[in-house]
Amino acid sequence: MAKLILFSGGCNSGKTTTLKAVASKLQSLGYKVNILDEIIRKETDKPIDELRKDAKAYLQLQDKIIRAKIEQEKAAIEDNRTDDIYLADRAVTDSLFYLENYVDKSQLDEEGLKLFCRLHSSVHEYLKRYFWRYSLVVEFQPVAVRELDLFRPVHIDMMKNYEGICIARLNYCYSNGYKKQNFMVADLNYMKLEEAVDKIIEKAEL
Repeated sequence: MAKLILFSGGCNSGKTTTLKAVASKLQSLGYKVNILDEIIRKETDKPIDELRKDAKAYLQLQDKIIRAKIEQEKAAIEDNRTDDIYLADRAVTDSLFYLENYVDKSQLDEEGLKLFCRLHSSVHEYLKRYFWRYSLVVEFQPVAVRELDLFRPVHIDMMKNYEGICIARLNYCYSNGYKKQNFMVADLNYMKLEEAVDKIIEKAEL
């Protein structure tokens, strides 16, 4: 039976770096690894701050990205034919945070608000049904910002703690207080990358 490991947290917390390191280690151990990349990086090359200025366009982009992400996760969760490992860059709880916080609903017309509400409801229902089926959620703490890229907001150094706290709250909510969820926290401020990789593999029982 396949396993799905989610790397969750705000911008600039070490998710992608750690995911790649985990993938490399698992492949060296003989596992077949499938990486579910952050979809937004394949859909646009515009800076994230510029995208968010147009609420309608940003919402439409989020609708496309989130629905595709949900389908990816469902396929991984329901993969009963293989022993593959799926590593996902961001959980749908991350996507819900960005939808709720960075779509300016005051700019949306009636059709835009309908789209927002439909998407929000779909995400909520998905998380209620599927979040507990993740094999492991690794929640990353913010780290010092060393460099910016197109998909990190200019003010991420100010906002990183806010993002991390809000995403953690959503993870806590949909995991029913972590009671049923295979869950761990990774803090690369105090943990070396190699140590984090080993702990994730151990926690995932691989």
